[in-house]
Amino acid sequence: PNQNGDLIKLSDYAGQNLLFGFSQGHMAAGEKEAKGFRDRTQGLSEQNTTPIGITFSLPEELKRWSEDNALTGDLLSDQSRSVAISYGAVETKDQERPKRMSYLLGPDMKILKIYETPEAAIHPAEVLKDLT
Repeated sequence: PNQNGDLIKLSDYAGQNLLFGFSQGHMAAGEKEAKGFRDRTQGLSEQNTTPIGITFSLPEELKRWSEDNALTGDLLSDQSRSVAISYGAVETKDQERPKRMSYLLGPDMKILKIYETPEAAIHPAEVLKDLT
């Protein structure tokens, strides 16, 4: 579910680019990166791209964090770690934190690029550059 408790599927984003990234929670790097994407909402929209963040936090925690940081996109709760396991961000369901990594998917939901260890401060600009 997202920060509002709504169930989200990849197919909800079909026909547009989707950037999703795994975050290690409400840490400084994640906050910097999330605000960077928030501040580039118009540029991402012009490139038909939606960013979402994925953490292991509860939806209520994500909602509070989203509101505190005036975020505009979805934050997804992957407490089961099933998405993180599917995309290689964790190896087991017992792993406490995911690797920081992002995936850029095209309108057909095929992977266009994998960002193995993105730097929080420059990742939003890097994605926009890759899209143009």
